[in-house]
Amino acid sequence: MLQFTRFRLAAQRERAVLAARLAALRACRGCEPELQAAYLIRLAGGDWLDIAVWAGQPRPGAFDDPGRPVARGTFFAQIDQLLGEECGILVYPGPDADA
Repeated sequence: MLQFTRFRLAAQRERAVLAARLAALRACRGCEPELQAAYLIRLAGGDWLDIAVWAGQPRPGAFDDPGRPVARGTFFAQIDQLLGEECGILVYPGPDADA
């Protein structure tokens, strides 16, 4: 599963956002589903895109660990404007598929 979060923040808040994001990622260690990768992209125009790659679909209650919502809430509290959040399934062709 892929999770996309797009947001804006003031330049002076960048350090706080990066620190809060790192804490949120650390809170996900050893959780189910497993966080496989995370990318933070600064887009032209000042928007940011946070991409999280999860090992699979979350099961009910997967995000109930109290440490995760606290760390995630701290991250979101640093953001000036949340523009959107979406999840999706990575779809790609197999090795024998026509390009």
